[in-house]
Amino acid sequence: MNVRSAVDKLGFALCALAVAICIVVHIGSFVGGISLIWVIPPFILLGGAILCSRVVQPRLRLPLRIDKVSLVGFGLLAYSILLFIYFYKTTGGASSVAVVDGRYVSMHKEHVIRNISEQEYRMFPNLWTRVMSAWLAMMAVFCSKSFTFPQWLNGMVATDRLEQTKR
Repeated sequence: MNVRSAVDKLGFALCALAVAICIVVHIGSFVGGISLIWVIPPFILLGGAILCSRVVQPRLRLPLRIDKVSLVGFGLLAYSILLFIYFYKTTGGASSVAVVDGRYVSMHKEHVIRNISEQEYRMFPNLWTRVMSAWLAMMAVFCSKSFTFPQWLNGMVATDRLEQTKR
């Protein structure tokens, strides 16, 4: 096994692990309160995968090939955008929440937008976690297209055979 093949496998594994963590964090954000700090591990994994992709494919691929993985990525992109719109509408454009004079308020920078309930106050970080986990999962799916899929996975996702034979 040469270095390029090892980096190719490592990059795919980092993308897969980032997607798996994002899925767990995203589902957890619906079930209970998940801190935004749980978005950091997939972010770091995705950064490592991007570095691996630069070794495997030093030049940028411009032709867009549509396959099942791309469709999953585009589906996650649409979901992420809709989730961000929902977040923006739900919070009224707030970038943070705080307790001011004993009241829960949503804020944009230092400007108070409106009073909110305690439930909205507690839910705000959870909404950010949900948006960021969906966005990072989408990026990891698209990044995984830079790597050779394992043989056992090729039949399920029907990746582009032309790209597989070139490597």
